[in-house]
Amino acid sequence: MDNWDVSLESPVREGSDEEQKNFLPMVGPTVEERVAEKEVQEWMGTVLDTLRETLNDKEKAILADRLLSDEPLTLQDIADRFDISRERVRQIEANLLKKMREYFEKEVPDIKDFLAEFLNPWR
Repeated sequence: MDNWDVSLESPVREGSDEEQKNFLPMVGPTVEERVAEKEVQEWMGTVLDTLRETLNDKEKAILADRLLSDEPLTLQDIADRFDISRERVRQIEANLLKKMREYFEKEVPDIKDFLAEFLNPWR
């Protein structure tokens, strides 16, 4: 409290072109982390596109409109679309999740290690 205020726009020292704000620590992900995240997203998109080719229409709808959606549809919404019961949609969804897990484990044998690191990078 006894120190004077310093503008972030002020030079680090007299005659310097460097400003105080250039030495503040960056908050948020680093450039490398953002690039890595983008690469993972693109890779996952490619793997999901390949998986989609093996799915039937109901599985594709559940994947797109329920599992990967920012605003997922309810079981009833999907059931109404295909004229089936909510329970049948739930069964298809459970089978789809199992199929996805098996597919990812086959295509990416170290997926468990990757996901463990991705979901908990500070362990």
